[in-house]
Amino acid sequence: MRSTSRHGRQSKAIGALAEHGRSIVETAREIGVNENHLKNVLQGRTHPCDRCRTSLPKLLGIPLSKLFTPGILATPYQPHLDPRKAVRS
Repeated sequence: MRSTSRHGRQSKAIGALAEHGRSIVETAREIGVNENHLKNVLQGRTHPCDRCRTSLPKLLGIPLSKLFTPGILATPYQPHLDPRKAVRS
């Protein structure tokens, strides 16, 4: 069963990755986050971790506010609520 999206699909961020010819896997690896975390962020299932909030805009050259909707940015990522680690070790 698929989990539902709390914050809506993050189409701007998904589009920016596509425009830059980047896959989710390569992007996650480059910014140092778990691939599943980045997928869940892009699907609106979880808030982006601090590393996503800082590294993704730098990598793509796009402001954070242009990548994600206000709803997903309204609350900081809370790793204790996510059983998977966001940051790769």
